[in-house]
Amino acid sequence: MLLCIEVTRITIMRKIKISVFTLILPTLLFNSCHQKTLDENKLIHGFCIDFNWGEGGPNKFAQPGLWAEASPKDHIKWYKDLGVNTIQTFSVSCNGYAWYKNGVVPEQPGLKYDFLTDMVGKQTSLITCLAEWNEQDPKSIAPAAIKAGVGLYGFTKPNENSLLPSIDKYLSLPIDSFKGDDKNIATLARVYNGFSFDFVQEKK
Repeated sequence: MLLCIEVTRITIMRKIKISVFTLILPTLLFNSCHQKTLDENKLIHGFCIDFNWGEGGPNKFAQPGLWAEASPKDHIKWYKDLGVNTIQTFSVSCNGYAWYKNGVVPEQPGLKYDFLTDMVGKQTSLITCLAEWNEQDPKSIAPAAIKAGVGLYGFTKPNENSLLPSIDKYLSLPIDSFKGDDKNIATLARVYNGFSFDFVQEKK
């Protein structure tokens, strides 16, 4: 199984020994099918039973411990029956409690199973999120992630035209001239394209 954990702070877990560098809202993705299926069908077929949400509408966070009896075995079976090849789940939810035991972050109150740890497979990779809401410095997070062998991704809301400014804009000015998600994008544009953080593109 291929396992990816999205983190903004990587935590030490019992079966995944990785160094800590920040923790906000980790997510986990992993492949639930055989490698043969992966090779033949590279499209992601994913689904997430989202433990972040509780009762009272789509924007209400779950109370700590609400889903504490969730069985990783039952969840994996459900996803496999659905036919997905990618599962998304969480290491730490919005309520601030973890889905694994004996780690840096307190576990969900009443956590019955070592949920995240029990879902981890041999093929494991990590991704960390750069977004304005987590208030992290991308120039610190990106090199720490790269050094630890952790992937990077970001997200933000679109502008009125459904897009964002051209990448030339992000590369033609220093990273520190941007703020918020624009700073994250300027950083990722350099990392993804193999440029140093002090790279400034000549204006076209």
